[in-house]
Amino acid sequence: QLQHVVIEYGQTGIRLQQTGVEKNSPQIQHCTIQHHSSYGIYAYHAYNGLLIQNSTISNNGAEGVYFKMDQQGGKRVSGNPAILEGNTITGNQQNGLYFRLDQHHSDPLQMLVNRNSISSNERSGVKVDCDGSINLQLNQNQINQNKGSWSPTSGSEGGIRLKFERDPQRYGYKRVVSIRENVIKDQASGAGIYEWTSYNYTYDWLEIIANTVSGNKVGLVLDEPKRLMFNNLQGNSL
Repeated sequence: QLQHVVIEYGQTGIRLQQTGVEKNSPQIQHCTIQHHSSYGIYAYHAYNGLLIQNSTISNNGAEGVYFKMDQQGGKRVSGNPAILEGNTITGNQQNGLYFRLDQHHSDPLQMLVNRNSISSNERSGVKVDCDGSINLQLNQNQINQNKGSWSPTSGSEGGIRLKFERDPQRYGYKRVVSIRENVIKDQASGAGIYEWTSYNYTYDWLEIIANTVSGNKVGLVLDEPKRLMFNNLQGNSL
């Protein structure tokens, strides 16, 4: 466990790496991770039971928190989900929270992202580039004033950006994404929620429910049918 620690002015604040059979990852609570030249937290195949809670991750030169999976890291053994809860992720020079999955296998990344404040990052608040399986829940987060831009030809950064590659039926991918009760506002140059898929029907389940999406350049940009219910969209430019 890592608790009540200030980690600052390095290259990467915390680097977590696990290859082969995965053991439980650490708990990071009430920490301040700031002013690093690269990532605040970099987690490579280190997900099982990882807890990042009530911490501040700010003003880093790349992503605030970067999760990566690929083939080189080996097949992930399913276990407990990683949890990010109650954190402040702000002022980072790339994305606040970035999930990159290049694993080309069906073992899912499981993430619970609840009640965080993700703001004023230079690209997107939450970004997902997924060529694999994922079970991602984004609930009751404040995702505000991130600075990525919207383009009708090249896509969008902004509040939440989702991009999914490859045919899930061919590769056996399982994809479940739930976006509920978030406040996503004031991405002045970007989209509140932007979603793009390279194949139709890319999800086993995708829901966007009871979010407030306001004050963004674009409210929602969605590539395929969704379970889209009870969202409050107001004051977006487009």
